[in-house]
Amino acid sequence: MSEAGDAVVWGNVPMALTLTLIGGLSTGIGGVLGTVNENPRPAGFGKMLGLASGIMICISLVDILPSSTIVIGRAASCFCFLVGAICFSLAARLIPEEDVDIYKKTDVSARSANDIADSVSDLSMSAKQAAVQRSGFVTALGLGIHNLPEGMAVFLSSLKGVKFGLPLAVAIALHNIPEGFAVSAPLYFASKNRYEAVRWSFITGLAEPLGVLFVGVGIFVFGVTPSSFFIECLLSAVSGIMTFVSVRELLPLSIKYCGNDVAGWSVVGGILLMNLFMCISDFLSGEDHV
Repeated sequence: MSEAGDAVVWGNVPMALTLTLIGGLSTGIGGVLGTVNENPRPAGFGKMLGLASGIMICISLVDILPSSTIVIGRAASCFCFLVGAICFSLAARLIPEEDVDIYKKTDVSARSANDIADSVSDLSMSAKQAAVQRSGFVTALGLGIHNLPEGMAVFLSSLKGVKFGLPLAVAIALHNIPEGFAVSAPLYFASKNRYEAVRWSFITGLAEPLGVLFVGVGIFVFGVTPSSFFIECLLSAVSGIMTFVSVRELLPLSIKYCGNDVAGWSVVGGILLMNLFMCISDFLSGEDHV
């Protein structure tokens, strides 16, 4: 790398870090929104899960995958999509599913039938909360991985100047608000701990500055800058991860809590909401996606 190139890179590093941090931490805004309802009913929570599923499907299949296909081609993007989905399905197995057998754990020595029914009801709710909490952690893991290459993209764009980095940072910040909601809503429903739910949404956003760390090590230690091909391959894999999380974790729970029809319309609502956010980000960044 030339001396002039070094001067440009080092001169823009503080601004690039700031834009990346702003984009990443906007997940906290969505995290707070996901904990507004202090006592969500199961049906209402099912709608929120459907909404979150639609948001993630839209980000994956309407935004990330088509953009990556333009850069790396359809075959490469589809292959990376499949690899991402397979790898994450294996990684998700490391997050244990709590086995709550409501019949084995019911106190059969209870004095009345009502006591037995109450015991079964309490254990059933415990099982539901455990399943929801697991889905929240799986979603947080998937979105955290998704934020790594996004952080790389914002940082590398910002190194060229604020006119390149700012529009991308604004677009990603708007994307991250509903993503934070998708993380905090299930965790808050399961734990009733607002601080923990919002904290995890912030943690997923901090994956973007972590992506900057990887880029920094590559540039300033090894003298290697990640290519756009490499970043788009990562993003295609992330698209597969997020689609898997939506279909495997969020959608089944949404159907379980609010039924097929309501869950389906909630997914449609999430897709429309995310498209609205993308239209706003396109308008603010001066882009026109037909």
